[in-house]
Amino acid sequence: MIACVLTFNQSYTQTSERDFAPYCTLYYHTVAAPFDIIVGEIRPTISATYTYFNALSWTRGYTGLQMTDHGPGFIFSLWDPPAETRSPRALFAAPGGAISRFGGEGTGLHYINTATKWDLNHWYRFVVRCWDSGTETYFALWSQDEQTGVWIHHVTMATPDPHFRFDKNIGSFLEDWNGNGKLKRAAEYRFPWVHSEATGWSAVTTADFVASRRSGDSGKFAKAFNTGGNDGVFFLQSGGDSKPSLPDKVRLIVRHPPVPAEGPGAGPDVPPLIISEAHAELKDGMITVLWSLDKTSTPEFLYKIQVATSADGKTDSFVDQQNMGTETYKASVRLPPVGKLPLYLKLTVTDILDRNVTITIPVSDHNSDSSTQ
Repeated sequence: MIACVLTFNQSYTQTSERDFAPYCTLYYHTVAAPFDIIVGEIRPTISATYTYFNALSWTRGYTGLQMTDHGPGFIFSLWDPPAETRSPRALFAAPGGAISRFGGEGTGLHYINTATKWDLNHWYRFVVRCWDSGTETYFALWSQDEQTGVWIHHVTMATPDPHFRFDKNIGSFLEDWNGNGKLKRAAEYRFPWVHSEATGWSAVTTADFVASRRSGDSGKFAKAFNTGGNDGVFFLQSGGDSKPSLPDKVRLIVRHPPVPAEGPGAGPDVPPLIISEAHAELKDGMITVLWSLDKTSTPEFLYKIQVATSADGKTDSFVDQQNMGTETYKASVRLPPVGKLPLYLKLTVTDILDRNVTITIPVSDHNSDSSTQ
């Protein structure tokens, strides 16, 4: 039996019984929560209109790919806090994305982007990270098309809960939300990763599968589902001529690839952040540093700058500034009076997967030389 039941279904308008495909869910067996980062990978292999290929679901939120009647798109949703007068608010949305309130099965705020397309048989990596900001918790979604290597920062939202974190209720699902069960849909799911601020990364290789009927279902396609898993990949299939090879409730365990499952060295197999260029200059008592990332680099989450009078950055550090949750590639700091030159700037950039890259660069003095460096 399943230890917990989560409600992830998307809202829909029910007028009479419909021929829904089974609602197929993976309930992941995670290590001890809480988590601040969750990572899921999904590859849609067969699509049908009104299908939600959910990559990650958690208490009061979910994200993934959809095939709507307007075409393919991305979605991210946060539910309203219980007994809370304030609702989530949007801080950033990618071009082409729309922010709106939703209702039906609870209320909340969601982001939908059908301007950014996805393709069948491409793997998509989803990274959701949450962090504190005053009395709110910020959530952000990034995705990567693993075939092209391109990352997109989709959305950042704030919820009025202080210090909200992901709990153990992490899942994925495959949903026909509008009674289109005559058509088949299918997707593969690589085992997810969860990150704890206290203990680091852990892989999740066990899931409870459940195929269920939803309210208003005629039952015509109630047995049109399938599932399984091997070599680090689960799969879900529903609708059309799908036939079950396993029961409608079963525990799945997939083999883990040859990387650490937890502890030092563990984590998603993603290339590190790449700083492609950086320079710093001093003018009128201000040091300004600009940097850029490679176009396929893992996105930035946090930067920290230190200014020192030695190239190793270990002595005489007298400026220390950081900024979290932004994709800013320029920063300025005012220096106190110093009588020792040259100056060096130590730039540490943390990516969305909590990995650091540090470089040290000399500071050009434009107080005495106004030429372009």
